Amino acid sequence: MINSKLLEIIKALSPSEFHRLGLFLRSPYFQQNGLVEDEKRLFELLETKYPDYSEESLDKNKVFAILYPESAFVKGKLEKKMSALLKNVERFLVQEMQTLEEDDFIRKLNLAKFYREKKVDRLYEITLKHLQNHQNKVSRKGKEDYYNEFLLQREVSDFKSLRNTRREDLNLPKTIQALDTFYIATKLEYSCGLLSQNNFHIPVDIKDSFSILENITSILEGSHFSNISLINIYFLIFTILQNMDDLVAYEQLEKVLEEGQNEIPLEQLQAVQGFCRSFCIRQANRGDKVFFEKTFLLYKKHLEEGLLIQKEGILAGNFRNIVSAGLWQKQFDWVKDFLEEYKDRIIGTDAPEEVYHFNLSHYYFEQEDYENALNYLVDNYKDLYYHIAAKRMEIKVYYEQKSVLLESKIDAFKIFVHRFSKKKLPEAHWKGNNNFINALKQIKATNTRFDAKRIARLIDKVEQQEFIFEKRWLLEKLREIEI
Repeated sequence: MINSKLLEIIKALSPSEFHRLGLFLRSPYFQQNGLVEDEKRLFELLETKYPDYSEESLDKNKVFAILYPESAFVKGKLEKKMSALLKNVERFLVQEMQTLEEDDFIRKLNLAKFYREKKVDRLYEITLKHLQNHQNKVSRKGKEDYYNEFLLQREVSDFKSLRNTRREDLNLPKTIQALDTFYIATKLEYSCGLLSQNNFHIPVDIKDSFSILENITSILEGSHFSNISLINIYFLIFTILQNMDDLVAYEQLEKVLEEGQNEIPLEQLQAVQGFCRSFCIRQANRGDKVFFEKTFLLYKKHLEEGLLIQKEGILAGNFRNIVSAGLWQKQFDWVKDFLEEYKDRIIGTDAPEEVYHFNLSHYYFEQEDYENALNYLVDNYKDLYYHIAAKRMEIKVYYEQKSVLLESKIDAFKIFVHRFSKKKLPEAHWKGNNNFINALKQIKATNTRFDAKRIARLIDKVEQQEFIFEKRWLLEKLREIEI
């Protein structure tokens, strides 16, 4: 019994949820005919044991004896009662989710439908006015708000169609416009998510995913959609994701964001600003010096505005990017203060201390304190990406120290990348690590250091490579030996 679906669900409930489950199961309103007596006793038994259930206390023979003290054990009978109770528990879960998710707008909309069907026109009009006022007061509109607008306009159309005298406007133009607004905003948002996944993570088949958006530019131009910040923002992101070198579209995005960021919900604003940071990081990683400063200023601004804070913490990925951006600009004091202020607020990882220590190692590396840079590296990181980054950091330290261990570390890393990471990482990450190894081997090769043409070709090659880690550092090392 301990491994049953019934117990699995009940153990997942919080104490307050379990209490409400009891109220639900005992309510004659929700149960109508009510639970049968032995099902009630089964739940009461589970109540007495909650939340510490054990194999021994819920042994099927013992539970059967408690429920049916005057009956011999009947195979399958307890399972039937558990199944019947489970159905009622699931009814409670559905009711609970509807109660939690249904906001004031949806409740009032359902009231309006009730008044319409019962032909209580005065109350219908009052409720409809409340709904319209609610929509007018929403300053930050996301796709859910545009969906609510469609539902509202559809309700008006349904009301008018019932009273249609063939002379009245049925509100259909407004209903269609609201539907189009919701659809275009949602289609663009999800399309951006799909393109982003393909550009930054694991590629998937996107054939025919965007066919409906082929004429999106002509649809937006001169229409009311061009006045909707959310649609304009996602359209520009959609455009950029199809050409990550489109700096003109990115400048337009910055402008539209500046003008309309107070018109979209905070959660979506955080996602959009996250895209802007990713774009800037990509340009900086490709060697565009303008974006070194732009990336740092963007992270600093978003940190001050609270856009990087989620659940009172900063995601590990953002934590690392903030440190990197600050170090690119040699803002050492600012970075040190940031590390200390937020070291206990790292979220989105099972090993926040490892994240902090890796970034502290990076800080010391940029300060040319190579001993401390090594001291704060961990031998074996839980996160594969940090594990690989730490190996690169170690190699860079040994290069700077002119260590005799450098060659063996490079060879070991090369084997690691070829044998292991290709199976676990996206192709772009595998290429980035492999290209780092190859470039460093060529930099340290004896025949490179005395060949100006070879150095120039290598600089050009590193600058042009799209997938290569530590590009900024590699170019620094090349220019140090430039003849």
